[in-house]
Amino acid sequence: MSSNPAKKIKESERFRPIGTVLGHFLLYSYIMMPSQKSLLGTAIVLFGVPVVGATSCADPGKLFSDYDERVYDAGKRNIASGCNGGDIPAISGEYFLALSPSIAPEALLKLIVTTEVDLSVDPAVLSMTFQGLCTQPEQCTVGQPIGDPHVETGIEVTDECGFDLQIDSIILAGGANSLSGSEIDGELQLLGNLQSEEFYCGIVNGIASVGGAPIPIDNSTFGATRVPTGTLGDDLPDPPVASCPDDGTGADAGVADAAI
Repeated sequence: MSSNPAKKIKESERFRPIGTVLGHFLLYSYIMMPSQKSLLGTAIVLFGVPVVGATSCADPGKLFSDYDERVYDAGKRNIASGCNGGDIPAISGEYFLALSPSIAPEALLKLIVTTEVDLSVDPAVLSMTFQGLCTQPEQCTVGQPIGDPHVETGIEVTDECGFDLQIDSIILAGGANSLSGSEIDGELQLLGNLQSEEFYCGIVNGIASVGGAPIPIDNSTFGATRVPTGTLGDDLPDPPVASCPDDGTGADAGVADAAI
């Protein structure tokens, strides 16, 4: 009795997103842990990622470039659009932002973002001050600010409550990198939506350079929840919300905080 090729293909597709995520994570580990190249190189090959010999010196940038061209598109991340209440919300105060990288979704980057919207101009504009938070207990006190703040101003808000923020360079101290503990230099695009006065969210595209190695993080997600001024450490929301809601009506359940 002959098998159904179409059915086999359909069934195999179910597992490709898992391979994509694991492949990204292994590639990241390949760069961050050179002593493990042989073992990781073998694992990467299993996920269909080309490597240049387990014991040779591969070009990390080319490795990621080649991989990025071959990965399976697991589907678009959700980003809400439109203004839930009809008007642009009066965003103001401190927001706990959790960013879930596409290469390792549970290795959250956490920041306090002081966010203000100026509704007196047309179009409305946002100002945002990003402050990284410690996630590495060996380097700093978890949940407390670490590194210098990064300021962005004049971010236009559309009538649909969306914004497109281009960041040429944002530095996060190693203590804010929950995966490796190494400093991150990000060249990022934040595509966001102001859901309410209490919450905004969206997707992140771009490159996060770690130790000089460029790591693509396109299709990452973030969520930013308003907190009382000065909220830090154990008082921050747990679990964090790190993406837009699936139904466009409110915050989702967040991402399990397994990395810290």
